[in-house]
Amino acid sequence: MRVEDIVDFANTRLGRSKRFGPSVNYRWGKHLELDLDHTLQQFDVDGGRLFTANLTDLKTTYQFSARSFLRLTLQYTDNKRNQDLYVRSVQARTKQLTTQLLYSYRFSAATRFFIGYSDAGFQNDTYDAIEKTNRTVFAKFSYAWLP
Repeated sequence: MRVEDIVDFANTRLGRSKRFGPSVNYRWGKHLELDLDHTLQQFDVDGGRLFTANLTDLKTTYQFSARSFLRLTLQYTDNKRNQDLYVRSVQARTKQLTTQLLYSYRFSAATRFFIGYSDAGFQNDTYDAIEKTNRTVFAKFSYAWLP
């Protein structure tokens, strides 16, 4: 937990930030691991609460062997702003959701293969639900050699 006086650079004034960040890390046996982190930040200025930000990060990893794993990552952000306290126009509420599924196989200490899928979406004052903005399928092969 952190409580501190910090500068609101967007509106050039001093504010008070309260940040709370619990996390959980749990392992089921040798193969499955769960990491859950959440951060809540409330930022107050003269006149009231400037914003409240929530960030949740979930990572689940299944380790098949010393050479390969599968990881699912979900990140969710929810921001609420008091538009009356901003100098410039801002959205009253924004949400973002990103997901990633990644498989990795290590052939040797210097050679690795990745394949995965990721997507992202957002919501603001214009949309009623989170709208997908992109989807990506990717692969990467890395190899290190000495000349």
